Amino acid sequence: MLVVQAPKDNDDLDARIIELSSSAGPAAVAAYCRGVLDAPKLPKGTTRAKLLVLLGEFSERAGDVQAAGTAFKAAVEDGGQAAPDTRGFLAGWELEHGDVAEGRRLIAQIWDERPSDPTVYLFVGELLEERADLASAARWYTAGALRALERDRTSSGPVAALLLRRRRARLAQGLPEDDYDEISEQMRTGTYVDLDADPGP
Repeated sequence: MLVVQAPKDNDDLDARIIELSSSAGPAAVAAYCRGVLDAPKLPKGTTRAKLLVLLGEFSERAGDVQAAGTAFKAAVEDGGQAAPDTRGFLAGWELEHGDVAEGRRLIAQIWDERPSDPTVYLFVGELLEERADLASAARWYTAGALRALERDRTSSGPVAALLLRRRRARLAQGLPEDDYDEISEQMRTGTYVDLDADPGP
């Protein structure tokens, strides 16, 4: 029987899960998440949705696909937030193990909301790229890159990651490189200069 030590806060939860994952495996982490969910009080800074998503992820890694789906659905029904978007985890499960049409519906729902966080586009794009839907993945990466460039035109943050994956998805389709692909390569090699940036005094 797994003895659950209640984590103090969100950081403590993450640390315990990393340690348990490396020492005991995904099934043990899933059991640990169930124990934390059953506790009378959640760790400070942690949402129930996050714990349910963690339960789903580690249940899936342990081979318990149905338990994973149940956890992801409960996370969405909970209404809380699990970064980058709770629905994305369920969408990925539906595409892989459940109802593909439902997975696509969830992805379309996220798209229609035009999320402001570029990491949402990165997350969904990777889901689609893993399933060889390269055109849709490139569309998500492009939208996310444009969102990110509105906020930060440097090579730090999600901009470079989005453009790198966009370039990869486009080249895999046999498409020619465009200006954004060139920017991606410049960011990768450290030669990118933003000509629109304010030069300062």
